[in-house]
Amino acid sequence: MRSFLFILFGVLALFAKELTPYKNIKVGDATTDFVRAENRLIVSTRESSVMVYDLLSGKLLEKITIPTQRNILGDTIGIIVTSVDAHDGKIIFATRYLDSWGDIYMYEQKKLTKLLDASQKIAPKEIKFAKYSLVQTKLQRSTR
Repeated sequence: MRSFLFILFGVLALFAKELTPYKNIKVGDATTDFVRAENRLIVSTRESSVMVYDLLSGKLLEKITIPTQRNILGDTIGIIVTSVDAHDGKIIFATRYLDSWGDIYMYEQKKLTKLLDASQKIAPKEIKFAKYSLVQTKLQRSTR
């Protein structure tokens, strides 16, 4: 019975259709996180940048860059953008420096704002927007 299943799956694998992507987007740097928001794809990288692409055309709409850092040899390297999220036209992302501390930034209407600084000794790993309507619904259900 076991050998029959092995042969059956082997034959099915021979006739399986190969999956191919319908669209490619070249990011250029090592991708750390991405999120889809409306018709945009927001990609964070290891080289101090967050890029916003149009999903329909595949074109780069915006590139958000943050300052770089220096390693112990004095070389300029990028700050890792560890996490990214988007909601209502706002983009929020977390970074990580070589010493493991990081910043949290908000990008809205082409303006970059630092919400939390690495000098506060935080190490953000992942950041997401809270969906207010979902929280409100759960609170209403729990009070009944």
